[in-house]
Amino acid sequence: MKKESKRQNSFKLFWNAIKGSGRDIWTSLQVILAITIALAVVFYFCEHSAQPEEYGFFQSIWWAVLRYIGDPGKFAQVAPVTLGGRIIAMLIGILGILIFAIPAGVIGARFRKAIDDDKRKSELEDYRKRMTKSFRRGSDKTLRTYLDSLPDKGGEKFKKLNFVPRVKYVSTLQVNQGMDIKDIMDTCSKFNEFRLKNQASVFSMEENPTDRFLVENFPLNRKYGCCINRGSKVTIFSTSSSTEVGSGWFSYYLAKFGGFNYISKDIDADPDELDSFFNLSDEPLCDKKKKSEWEEMGKKIYEKSIAQGGFNVLTSYDDAIKLLDKKIAAREEFFVDCEKLLKDEGSWLILFNDIIKNSENENDFVFNDITRDGKLSTVIDENLYKLLYEKMSELLTKELELKSSIRPQRYPLLKKNVLFYLREKNYIGGNGFVLRVSSKLINADVHRLVAAYLMAKVISEQLDNNRGMRDYDRKDFETTGFGYQILEENNNN
Repeated sequence: MKKESKRQNSFKLFWNAIKGSGRDIWTSLQVILAITIALAVVFYFCEHSAQPEEYGFFQSIWWAVLRYIGDPGKFAQVAPVTLGGRIIAMLIGILGILIFAIPAGVIGARFRKAIDDDKRKSELEDYRKRMTKSFRRGSDKTLRTYLDSLPDKGGEKFKKLNFVPRVKYVSTLQVNQGMDIKDIMDTCSKFNEFRLKNQASVFSMEENPTDRFLVENFPLNRKYGCCINRGSKVTIFSTSSSTEVGSGWFSYYLAKFGGFNYISKDIDADPDELDSFFNLSDEPLCDKKKKSEWEEMGKKIYEKSIAQGGFNVLTSYDDAIKLLDKKIAAREEFFVDCEKLLKDEGSWLILFNDIIKNSENENDFVFNDITRDGKLSTVIDENLYKLLYEKMSELLTKELELKSSIRPQRYPLLKKNVLFYLREKNYIGGNGFVLRVSSKLINADVHRLVAAYLMAKVISEQLDNNRGMRDYDRKDFETTGFGYQILEENNNN
């Protein structure tokens, strides 16, 4: 069976090499044909004066073409007699070799590349497993110490907690897994559950941060990233996990601690033009153009190419349509999930983002729900919203000395914010606001999980009837091993 599988794979690779060589072969044949015609014209001028009856203009071109296939009908038996004609005949003979050698070489090179790509694919699958194993779950001593200081030690549900590591540094992967930087970069590029990032983005420029590259691991079960339905009135939505260091990890455990629903935007179809879910345009863009604009432009390009006899002029158009189709499919799945989780009038959607803490912003976390002019808000229950902020601010100031503010002018919402968009499109029936947490708290503070635990505690008490962590999440916390296990309440009651 293994031999048969390898044989089939070899035939597949060879066939793919032939299919992939078509454009290169056609281009080379066009060049050879053009050279042949040019040489035939020169041949005509050389031989016509010496043998006018044998070599007219069209007979000279016909003679040159027949030489490629060995002149099976013996139509070109008259030998050239001039020096120039003999030199042309020699050159055409060389071209006759190239007309078969070039396609063979192109197909051979493609086949070699297909074999190398297949080998690289197997290598990357192995690196994927090794990188996943590097994200071995472990406990957090700071959180455990805090919970042990409480009268109930956190309760039965928090008795044992194992976490997926926030990040793995590239230098650590190089040493422990024997991977070089190209292996790590290629694995992150190939598999969406990994993302290569720079720790310097966590700090403000005032601190003169140095570059230190790291890899994050994401839980994925959607085209856009991750969605977990725990049947809660509260949904935590990490809108920028794919670009912000640590925000996806922090918000994942914030939702897990509180038993909240979770949404995370982790996958970007086009890394050169991100489709932000924090501020939503009516349609996704590629090179700042909508799909309808690309389709109209594609029609014109196609008509022009037919008129000119061109080839392969729609490659960029095809790529754009594929990217836009992926973006549209991700959005549609996201809207379906939002409608399931947020339709209830008592629901709360909390957008989670990080902020950079510096001399202009000394807050560790902020609440925001209004536009710059203060005329539009994403909150319906104003009293409960203010009470939530007061309780959270009071608790986190007391326990961790964190600074906070509500509705800071520094972070106003745009009218394109996803909260306004979802309400306009009738995907959301309840409240929403933005919770921004300092990137230093998320990534550089040993109390990060204590902060997530306390935030979850207050949100659960104020917005979700103190519903708390779900039993299946408690079981997941007790699990050792590697990476994430995505469980949902409707399958794990």
